[in-house]
Amino acid sequence: MKAPATAEFAPGVATASGSLHVTMSVDKEVAVKATFDAAQGEVSLHSADGKVFGKVSKASLGSIDSEGFVTTLGLTNAQLQKELQDQIDTVISLVNTNLTAGVVIPTIMGIDVSDVDIKFMKGYVELGMSSPQPPGSRSLRPSPNGRSTCSPRRTPPQSASGNSRSSLPRKSTRLAT
Repeated sequence: MKAPATAEFAPGVATASGSLHVTMSVDKEVAVKATFDAAQGEVSLHSADGKVFGKVSKASLGSIDSEGFVTTLGLTNAQLQKELQDQIDTVISLVNTNLTAGVVIPTIMGIDVSDVDIKFMKGYVELGMSSPQPPGSRSLRPSPNGRSTCSPRRTPPQSASGNSRSSLPRKSTRLAT
């Protein structure tokens, strides 16, 4: 392996690179032993109107180091690398087609989180969402001492479309690199 793995977030884009050592066995016999060097990926994502949009602009498996490469599949390291990269390219093409059209954000355990915000910032990813709580459920609220307390849920306000939305402020989470 030639370099440590990295991940970086910049406004509008996330990138990653790294190396991976793989050993695959079948019935205790090593079928493939390979080191993938300089794998790279780059993606831009954003959300609007309950969908995630974006593009995977780079998805490279890197190269398979010939030193230490072992296989019983009758392939050279270059042939295996090409076969795997071709499969990745096919999948990324489909992913990009879906991201161009917009991927609908599903409900999670019956909770609508379709108004999620996704922003790549310098050094972190910011995710924000609001979600309604089912009528009669209890919600956690921070207390002055920093601990969460459980209190009965008040009936949420109704939007013009009749959907109930939480009156709680939007939460943002930062995922730092």
